[in-house]
Amino acid sequence: MTVRVRNVVIDCKDPKGLAAFWAAVLESYQMQGSGDDWAAIIDRDRRSPRIYFQKVPEPKAVKNRVHLDFNVDDAEVEATRIEALGGKIDMRIEEGDDRWIVMIDPEGNEFCIQHGPEPWYE
Repeated sequence: MTVRVRNVVIDCKDPKGLAAFWAAVLESYQMQGSGDDWAAIIDRDRRSPRIYFQKVPEPKAVKNRVHLDFNVDDAEVEATRIEALGGKIDMRIEEGDDRWIVMIDPEGNEFCIQHGPEPWYE
């Protein structure tokens, strides 16, 4: 049996709004659909998992237990672009030769952007 990632699910208060933010951040993604309590975005090339946003009543209270990491051509330029879309820089981290920026989406979910070599799996 083969197991594949179908969705990355993000709990939120405003599924349509958060889906629109993430579709803008991930320029290869587009809105797939939405309802009163959900929204989904998909990779136009169907090479990456769908991101599904589901409405929950409770606010985000603590640090994410799972977050997304992204490789980018220029982390500072990308951070500026994401800030213009509604994201925020939380902190910049340097550990040896590794440097990345921890960012927060409009509902407080953390994610990281990093300039660097291609991911290990490519």
